[in-house]
Amino acid sequence: MRFGASESFLLYVTIGLEIILVVLVLRRRGFRSLPFFTSYVVLNTLQAPLLWAVYHWLGFASRPASYAYWSSQAILLLSREAVCAELCWKVLRKRSKLFWTMVRDLLVVVGACVVLYTAFDSLRKVFHVPSALLAIERGLELAIALVLILLLRVAVRYDVRIARAPFLIATGLCFYSLVQTANDSFLDWLNFKFPWWNDFRLVAFHVALSLWIWAFLSRDFDSNDNPVPTVPTFYAQRAEEVSQKLRSLDKDLEEIMRK
Repeated sequence: MRFGASESFLLYVTIGLEIILVVLVLRRRGFRSLPFFTSYVVLNTLQAPLLWAVYHWLGFASRPASYAYWSSQAILLLSREAVCAELCWKVLRKRSKLFWTMVRDLLVVVGACVVLYTAFDSLRKVFHVPSALLAIERGLELAIALVLILLLRVAVRYDVRIARAPFLIATGLCFYSLVQTANDSFLDWLNFKFPWWNDFRLVAFHVALSLWIWAFLSRDFDSNDNPVPTVPTFYAQRAEEVSQKLRSLDKDLEEIMRK
């Protein structure tokens, strides 16, 4: 299989960014704070040379090559699902137990609904294997995107502060999953209408890789935000101050009544 000049250039850029990212992640010991993301980065970096070896020795159009591609894609997709769950846990783990339980259940319900839809959609196409595989991939990518969008929406709505690294990783992953969802949903139409679509997919992955590199370039990539204080905690911390103000107000009211 031969690639054009633009595709070859973009592939070289992809490999370069992947190498930079994996070196940064390992050097900054990302496996301590983000083990699933670290695993995904390493697996993603290994996919290209492994597939190249299979294509070189067995042929691009061979059945083993197809099995190798889809197997590696399945592993990476499941790894991205684990990264999505890891980000949700990292952002919300220090919040109150009630808040974490409510948001977790909501995220699980949204993800489960998308996965169930994917299962039914793939069963309708079970006799056409490529279509069934695309349906599964589309559904799982959509689940990742929706869960991360909902996570960011909850963070904005309830003033949950997110550290820079999880925010950049979540943004890059969400953006790439949305592009993949569009690709799996309208593959033929996009390739027909936009001949540059495949190049855009690679550029979209470059955007995600760049955001992830930025996350690990920051010095505070492993910092954790302090949780937003709940009402009981906030009141306990300010109880004495509130009591003094109430006593002062009571004295003022007594003086007014005497006058």
